[in-house]
Amino acid sequence: MEYPLVSTQWLEAHLTDPHLVLLDASMETVIGKEPLVYDEPICIPRSRRFDLESVFCDKTSTQIHALPTFEQFSQGIAQLGIEADSVIVIYDNQGIYSAPRAWWTFKVMGFNRVYVLDGGLPQWIEEDCITSSPHRVIKPKASITARRISIH
Repeated sequence: MEYPLVSTQWLEAHLTDPHLVLLDASMETVIGKEPLVYDEPICIPRSRRFDLESVFCDKTSTQIHALPTFEQFSQGIAQLGIEADSVIVIYDNQGIYSAPRAWWTFKVMGFNRVYVLDGGLPQWIEEDCITSSPHRVIKPKASITARRISIH
C-alpha cells in the first residue's frame, strides 16, 4: 500500500501539475478540539472546496455526515473537475481533522491516487508557503462514476 500522506515540500513542487487536484476538506464545525481560527478565509493556491458537511454526505441517512451515495459522489466530483487520471491531495484547516474522512471517502469510491497533506493548512502556513483566497472554481467535467470496492 502506498503511504497516504504527502509533505508540504512535495505539494509545493507539484502544485502546477495539470493532473493534481487539490481539495480543501475543512469543516465549519470542529468537535473534540479547540478549533484553529484564521483572521480571514485562506486556502492553498489552486485548491477547490470539498464540502463534507453539505455536498459529500448522504443527507437521507440517519447518521451525521454519512458517506455520500455513489450518485452524489459522482455528481460532486464532476462539479470539481475530477477525472479518472487525477492525483488528489486533500487538506483541512485544522491540520489533520477532516481530510482523512475525505480521503477515506475517495478510497471507498474506488480512487487509488488520493493523498492527505501532512499537517494540512497549519503546516503549509508554518512553512511560509504561499496562500490565497478564495477557492478555485472549475468547469464541471464529464461525469465520472464511482465504483464500490470491497473493504477487508
